[in-house]
Amino acid sequence: MNRMIVRTVTVAASMALLGSAALTGAAGAGAGDVTPTEAWGAQAIGPVVLSQVARATTDNTPQVASHANLAGLLATGPITDRADITGAWSRVTQGIVLTLPNNGSLNAAGVRSWCIYNDDSPFGGATIFSGAIVQVGQTTVPLPENPAPNTVITLPDAAGTITLNEQTSTAGRLTVNAIHAVLGSQTVNLGITQCGEPVIG
Repeated sequence: MNRMIVRTVTVAASMALLGSAALTGAAGAGAGDVTPTEAWGAQAIGPVVLSQVARATTDNTPQVASHANLAGLLATGPITDRADITGAWSRVTQGIVLTLPNNGSLNAAGVRSWCIYNDDSPFGGATIFSGAIVQVGQTTVPLPENPAPNTVITLPDAAGTITLNEQTSTAGRLTVNAIHAVLGSQTVNLGITQCGEPVIG
């Protein structure tokens, strides 16, 4: 039986963060509405869609949501996001359960991500609180509390990947995802912050 593989990679390419339909309790934005710093707690792209939950910008901060729940896929506790001219911060607390293929789950007490904005090179990081991946027939994999950037966990049987502290950059704009899960055609991001020059779409 295949085992989970944990590795750290350097990511040079950018990840496109796509908008989606509005959700009650989510703070969205129109196309091209991008500020130097912003944060949101959760987002899902694929067959199940969840728009940016509690999106905070320098003009609209802080933002909160009671949860980001998707039946059969995701359950979280409260979300708090902040952004100002110096940086952005996202925190999801009081429990996270992300359902994985093959009767598995990613469980954590919470996550947070942050980034600091400057004109030359924004930087950031992420924390995973009491996290683990649990899957039937597999050894439980504890998640590092302070993962290195782009720590990738490959799920057994080609079920997908979990990237912790995912950091990507496009034209000097840094995106940090505390958790970036790719499960077949479904993507789920948790604890997202962005810092850098505005990108006008």
